Amino acid sequence: MTQSPPKSLARSVHWFECQVTRSSAVSISTSVYTEINIAFSLNDTPIAGNITSLFDQYCLYAVVVNVCHSQVASPNYLGRFTSAIDYDSTSAVGTETGVQQYSSALTTEVTQGLSVQRFIKPCVLPTLYVANYGPQRMWVDSASAGTGHYGFRMFWTGNTSGSLLVDVLCTYIIGARNSF
Repeated sequence: MTQSPPKSLARSVHWFECQVTRSSAVSISTSVYTEINIAFSLNDTPIAGNITSLFDQYCLYAVVVNVCHSQVASPNYLGRFTSAIDYDSTSAVGTETGVQQYSSALTTEVTQGLSVQRFIKPCVLPTLYVANYGPQRMWVDSASAGTGHYGFRMFWTGNTSGSLLVDVLCTYIIGARNSF
């Protein structure tokens, strides 16, 4: 073996990665817009119980979101898809223009088999522990595995095909440590 344990083994950060299907086969409306907003938490993952039982603190270092649009055998227009990263809310915006006003917004015409990938370093509201000035990236106590980390916005409009389905697949990169 060429590797050895670090000198401060008790305070080492351990890294985990897991994939989660957040939404599967979501039907995109042909009559009104479809808006989906996601906050992330450790509880979304199948390894949450293992992490909370072994470590004092965790962080959601990053989430890679893959939005996959189905193959549609339709000559109809599939509309537009807008995504944005939002660090302090997942409340509905309600309009395509509202989502496009985010500096992180990306809009694309939906085509058959389109896949959009976004890399997010999610934040928690600082009121988790103490009132502060804005969203932050921080270590979270393992007893708070359901804490929401913000966030991702998705907005579809203009779809005229009745068979457009969407899957949302997320890869979580999680850090965990003990605080003693």
